[in-house]
Amino acid sequence: MKNRIKKKRILFAANDIGWRIEHYSNFIKHNCSEVLVAESFVNYVAPSSLYNTNYTYSFNYSKLPSILRWCLSVFLFFKFLMKYDIFHFFSGETILTRNTRKLEFIVYKLFNKKVIMHFVGADIRNPKYVEWKEQNIQAYLKGDRPPIEPLKWQKKLMEDSQKYADRVLVSTPDLLCIYPGKANYFPVLLDLDKFNMEISKIEFERSNEIVIVHAPSNPLVKGSRIIEPVLKSIKEKYGDKVKLILREDLDNITRYATSRYDLFRCFLVSNIVIDQMVIGWYGLQAIEAVMTDNQVISYVGQDVEKYLFPECPIILANAIDLYEVIEACIKRELNGRIDYKSAKEWVRKYHSIEQNNELLLDTWLN
Repeated sequence: MKNRIKKKRILFAANDIGWRIEHYSNFIKHNCSEVLVAESFVNYVAPSSLYNTNYTYSFNYSKLPSILRWCLSVFLFFKFLMKYDIFHFFSGETILTRNTRKLEFIVYKLFNKKVIMHFVGADIRNPKYVEWKEQNIQAYLKGDRPPIEPLKWQKKLMEDSQKYADRVLVSTPDLLCIYPGKANYFPVLLDLDKFNMEISKIEFERSNEIVIVHAPSNPLVKGSRIIEPVLKSIKEKYGDKVKLILREDLDNITRYATSRYDLFRCFLVSNIVIDQMVIGWYGLQAIEAVMTDNQVISYVGQDVEKYLFPECPIILANAIDLYEVIEACIKRELNGRIDYKSAKEWVRKYHSIEQNNELLLDTWLN
């Protein structure tokens, strides 16, 4: 009789920025069920109108009194400690509070648990740095850099992770320059099955106009103050040939973010999508826009261009040449010379978990 392999239990937690948790969990369920069992916990649940996703355990800590929040987090910590072998934490959020995170990590080590920290941006990048960069983007492009370090709590988070985490992943390559220890860049992934199902439900009709979209969830981070004046200049020149869809034009704007469903609807009727001009790397919206037959424009910093995957279809621009790049995209639209098929294949090859999972599997299993 063959010895049965004991399955390891993994918990994804505790803040689902980028909608990774359900995606990773389903991949394990369908591809690794002989060796892994995945469950999830979040301490904040976005409204279903923003995007509908599922978790094993979900709470809205912000709506709870502080003492109840503390008691619940302690209860869940001990419950999860006894239940799971691997903890994959996103966005710097763990089970307990920041003040007790070091103790939490020590306990995981004492119980021989694997800890994975997966940073996504604002968890270790000082917001003052982003503000400075947005306000001084021209100077930044010419080489100026602000003397702004991570915040005190961010430094502590990175120090604790460097000492106690078994593996550290970052979702954008610029974070490799911020995190002081060893880390691996792992790109954002699009859940293609769910994405295709969601967009198949949307009725739409493309117009004869060239539709340009810039509808960020965070205007500061994406550089809307830089992008929108350029788009309005384009509109003045091209008139009725061009239609703009900006954030204020969407129906469902909440204090949380722009609804993903609104974005999908925009992308299906648009021709050109402007992703961002500040952070210096493309995000999930850019990938979604590529998959809906758009030319996508984004700013990628020169210091991280080496991390671009081969034959990247995303069109690079910056705050200095954005107008000219948009005009070139308009001319390509008018000429009809755009290879959408190859662009979609690029997404499937590099931004789907079906074809880009080696690092995740190594992180979870080794």
